Amino acid sequence: MSSGQIQDLKNRFEKYLKILNLKNEKILLLTQTYGESAISRDNANWKIEYNINHPEYELVHEIGHIFLYIKINYEYFADPPDNIKSSIFNNQRLMLFFNYCNSLVDCFVDYNISVYSKFFNLFLDYLKEILNGMTNIQPQSQSEQLVEGYLKFYPSFNQILRKTERDKLKNKIENAIELVRNEIINKNPLYSEDIFNELNMELNKFSSIKKTSDHQQILNFLKFVTKKLPEFDNNYVDKNLLLIFPKS
Repeated sequence: MSSGQIQDLKNRFEKYLKILNLKNEKILLLTQTYGESAISRDNANWKIEYNINHPEYELVHEIGHIFLYIKINYEYFADPPDNIKSSIFNNQRLMLFFNYCNSLVDCFVDYNISVYSKFFNLFLDYLKEILNGMTNIQPQSQSEQLVEGYLKFYPSFNQILRKTERDKLKNKIENAIELVRNEIINKNPLYSEDIFNELNMELNKFSSIKKTSDHQQILNFLKFVTKKLPEFDNNYVDKNLLLIFPKS
């Protein structure tokens, strides 16, 4: 991007904040050309690092974490507690659990911002790109990455995408979900058709609570979904869900 294009992006960023009524929040936008887009906070100051080589919806999505936090008054859906960040990043299993939980939180972020027509169009373009990636899985893809994607995009395609668009993409969506599921089963012996049948039953419950403003409902959704994942037993889920998402 040229300096002029970067400035245009920052102008759009300010418009996005205005649409979501976040102009009074202290949010710094930093652009990068590598790595994942991410959000972090230092006291009352937010920082969004956006990879300009990725779809612009990623920027909107990171803003959406702040929007969700303010809507339901629960900050840890935007940024985990400071006192456990090092534990997350230094413990591979806990990091995996955090990533799976974050994929599920992403569903609520995406639903809440995609109701705005300006953002839905960006969301739709983003999903189409994801759909292409799901039907062209790279051999080096790790099963954990695929599970993260499955947890996020199964609800996105089935319960966030508007019916008219979902109907247009129906065959491609079904094919993509099946491909990802089969690839996970092939790469990870812990997974099976039965596991996915039970997992999908829990993920389908997203539809009934996606409009919620109650953070506990969201946490319960995270709990019941992650308890269907074979990597974690029930005690692990109960203990570490409370660690990452403490009572407010």
